[in-house]
Amino acid sequence: MIDLPAPQGIITASHNGSSNFALSVLDSGNAMSELPINVIGSYEGTTAYGMDELSEDAAALEIVADGDWEITVAPVTDAPEFSDSQAAQGDGVYLYTGGPATWALSHDGESNFAIVYVSDSLFGSELLVNEIGPYEGTVAVTSGPGVVIVIADGEWSLSPS
Repeated sequence: MIDLPAPQGIITASHNGSSNFALSVLDSGNAMSELPINVIGSYEGTTAYGMDELSEDAAALEIVADGDWEITVAPVTDAPEFSDSQAAQGDGVYLYTGGPATWALSHDGESNFAIVYVSDSLFGSELLVNEIGPYEGTVAVTSGPGVVIVIADGEWSLSPS
């Protein structure tokens, strides 16, 4: 178990096993409040924790792994800036400071592709995309500042629409 330095942050993780790799965020009473990573096999990516009202009491990280793993926890402000056109592979967390926009998105993976946008808007966080397999589409976003959380098993891209 790893103590978390703050109630919100980003986790960069890697795992080289062949079985389940899961990171559970625990609250101060050791109850699970989030499951930011839950994959089978190897993993390399960045995700966020403590970004919604249900997980404000993030205190520790519990790790289940069958192979070697490495985890780095950092403040959300350490996430890279989201550019107007972005392309990457796998999970990632980005800061968005732009204005209202429409994004064209694509994903070539086989599994879940999800984009969560967390901002100071009335709704707090929005699930912009949640699809299985390849995806192409457009989504509208409100002005930043915000945090963009990408969950992807393949290559993905984003560009202004």
